[in-house]
Amino acid sequence: MWKNRERDRGSILSSKAGQATIEPWDEQYKKLRANLRNANLQAKENIRKAAQEERELLLGGGEESTIHRRNLQTKARMTSAAESITESLRRSHQMMVQEVERSASTLATFDESTSVLRKAEGEYQGHRPLLMRTRGLLSTTQRQDVLDRIILTIGCAFLLGSSLCCLKAYWSTDTAKETGWCHQIRFIIS
Repeated sequence: MWKNRERDRGSILSSKAGQATIEPWDEQYKKLRANLRNANLQAKENIRKAAQEERELLLGGGEESTIHRRNLQTKARMTSAAESITESLRRSHQMMVQEVERSASTLATFDESTSVLRKAEGEYQGHRPLLMRTRGLLSTTQRQDVLDRIILTIGCAFLLGSSLCCLKAYWSTDTAKETGWCHQIRFIIS
């Protein structure tokens, strides 16, 4: 990649107009590269110094190192407690989200059930007049059935009575006396 840049730069530098345009950019590129190298070296030096100071504080036997150790332990405990609390809060948040989703699902089901009940109530209200008419027709049919039974019973009684009258009249005639079977029936009836 650098070779391609160098080659491209070389072809641009070959022209005098391109060379005049490239020179300020080339100088700025070199400065930025040197600044980056210096910043990296300074960061490494700062890290090394901080590690050296911490080592001296931890390994030193003085009161200052003890305080520093205690502070580090306290910070570690606080960090651990904060992480534990954060994890507990995450779990609580997750449980609350699940409960909210469950509640939303329950509310949706409840709303659906309510709409179904309202629809059923509307249908029932629509069928109520039909049910009342049906009840009236049933009671009318039952009354008509009772009346028909009474009429049939009375009709059967008249038929039986008139049949008996006809038979009695027939038996009392001379023809009935001449036939023997009528005499036997008359004996059974009387």
